Amino acid sequence: MIIREDLLNYIKKNIFSRYGSNKNGHGLDHILYVINRSLNFASSIENINMEMVYVIAAYHDIGHSIDPDNHEKVSADILRADKKLREFFSDEQIEEMAIAVEDHRASSKSNPRTIYGEIVSSADRNTDVYSPLRRTFAYRYKDYNGSNLEDIIEESFDHISRKFGIDGYASKKMFFEDKEYDDFLSGIRELISDKDKFVELYLKINGLNGDPIEYENIYKKAFREARALNPNMLTEELLRVAYEIVKKDGDAFEDVRELILESIHDDYPYNIEDDYTKKLIP
Repeated sequence: MIIREDLLNYIKKNIFSRYGSNKNGHGLDHILYVINRSLNFASSIENINMEMVYVIAAYHDIGHSIDPDNHEKVSADILRADKKLREFFSDEQIEEMAIAVEDHRASSKSNPRTIYGEIVSSADRNTDVYSPLRRTFAYRYKDYNGSNLEDIIEESFDHISRKFGIDGYASKKMFFEDKEYDDFLSGIRELISDKDKFVELYLKINGLNGDPIEYENIYKKAFREARALNPNMLTEELLRVAYEIVKKDGDAFEDVRELILESIHDDYPYNIEDDYTKKLIP
């Protein structure tokens, strides 16, 4: 299914722009990440509405800057109230999308009520071990005065342990096979099993003990951004867009193209190198 161009344009111009006020790992980069993962999971489901999947992922954190603790309900209400969406979807579809947004949080006591909720909830999962360390500090940064760092580290450690430990709530609500998330859980559990190692990395990642390290593959990030903004493009066209994002003076397209392909090879359900013209959305 192809996502309508006028719907894409509306989301880009009117929804993505609202994420500039979100903090603590809920900005536009995170939204593009969740959109990509949502589309990947949805591609394995027959008769799924890809436009609904795209919209749910695009709106799921839009209320975070208004009320972080209840942002799923605020985001759902914003989606329900968006009159423009009624040009593309029925009242029933809008309500189903709003319910999925309400159900996306891993900390929710109940499971998502629909397949759309399962998709966005599964997609809204860290797959980078460093991300929780950054996000837990960013959330507490307003209270950081240099003297209470030990308390912040302790709170962060406890939160990450409760969330991602063996019995953690975020480890129980993954509704799709996801090797990337399984690898993440193994990595974060290994880290929290050694508190000294955790503290050392926490300080480094957050620039509290020197400069933070650069950890995200820029080529993978560029392709993810290109795909989320242009989901109707052919794969080879997306590679061109990603190349324009990351290229430096003198970089040849073919060289950068290979680096991009290598960085995303494990994230997609088919071998991109064997099919340059296949769309990423069925």
